[in-house]
Amino acid sequence: MVVVNKAKEEIKNKIKQFIIDDFNYIGIGTGTTAATESDTALETELLRLARFGYDEDVNSVTVNAFLSATQGNGSALTEVGTFKEASAGDMYSRDVDTVINKTQFIEVWYEITAEYDAEINYL
Repeated sequence: MVVVNKAKEEIKNKIKQFIIDDFNYIGIGTGTTAATESDTALETELLRLARFGYDEDVNSVTVNAFLSATQGNGSALTEVGTFKEASAGDMYSRDVDTVINKTQFIEVWYEITAEYDAEINYL
């Protein structure tokens, strides 16, 4: 059976709308364990930033958040994740990256891009 283009477009639209509706907060942490698909929370969450906005493309949505000069100072920031809720709740993505030794002289602009495609095959 072939999944037709209309169905693929509907699935892509639902994924895009889910990201727009639910990726409301970007969590920042200091954990260093590599991210896995089974992660349910940041390893060592420091704070959550409200999403500043988002940008749409044909096959992606990018969410943005801003860490100001007064937030997270004295921390070695290494991990980031996306969440629906301001505290607790489900985590949708997680990444561990190069450390940012946060001081009052550093501001951080986070951009997290979720890419999607509607390649579906019936077995």
